Amino acid sequence: MPELPDVEILRQYLESTSLHKTIVDVDVSEPALVEGMSVQEFRQPLIHERMTDTARHGKYLLVNLDGRLWMVMHFGMTGGLCYYRRGDPEPSRTRIRFSFENGYHLAYTSLRNLGKVLLITSPKDFISARQLGPDALSQHMDYSVFRQAMGRKKGMIKPALMDQSAVSGIGNLYSDEILFQSGVHPAEPIHSLGEDRLRKVYASMKKVLRTAVQHRADPSLMPAQYLLPVRTQGGRCPRCRSVLQARKISGRSAVFCPRCQPEPVKTSMTPERQPRRLT
Repeated sequence: MPELPDVEILRQYLESTSLHKTIVDVDVSEPALVEGMSVQEFRQPLIHERMTDTARHGKYLLVNLDGRLWMVMHFGMTGGLCYYRRGDPEPSRTRIRFSFENGYHLAYTSLRNLGKVLLITSPKDFISARQLGPDALSQHMDYSVFRQAMGRKKGMIKPALMDQSAVSGIGNLYSDEILFQSGVHPAEPIHSLGEDRLRKVYASMKKVLRTAVQHRADPSLMPAQYLLPVRTQGGRCPRCRSVLQARKISGRSAVFCPRCQPEPVKTSMTPERQPRRLT
């Protein structure tokens, strides 16, 4: 599923190709992608409007329409965007096509039709209604906010990082990278991390996501010391060359280095002697 870096690249792509161009037609070939309204209710407000600004919150791309409405795009597992000239072959799996008066189109493509598009009037209200936590790369997500969000979670660190109500934008791939860069096992209980290690996770989160955006969210372009280019079971750790391992954690496959990310030691401590949870 596209995560924060992927959606940021799509935001930059839309901004560089489609802003300030008047929409003359909207064709929806997959009505199930339109959320909360009919196809006609979706397309009619867009005609003769322009995409004038963009924003992103976590995995959601938001497009302002002449200062009135916002269009929200969520890309599901396989969604994307393609800007192309009228008369050129239509991109494969085009589900929604925005036609501009300059003779170009913007295609919303999707292989498995798991994404959504919708119209809203307030990004703030949308974020609140979806119970989304702060964007992982926003200025608002400083260490104190991150610490508080993790302090409200129970269980293991990987699913906590992926919880969109705590931190918005991180999924399966980048949670693995963040924990690898932090030297933290994905099954580590949050309450056992302590202040220094939690700060390291926070710093790695910011660095990994920024690095991914800089490298166009392409694993093959990531630095040599990163896990993503070799993130497969049986791959080799880019640091110590140990064989990577995979494990299901909260229903998702976590890939990690057993040497660089040692498994937490299980203890039989009584509740009174267990480390206090972060608050």
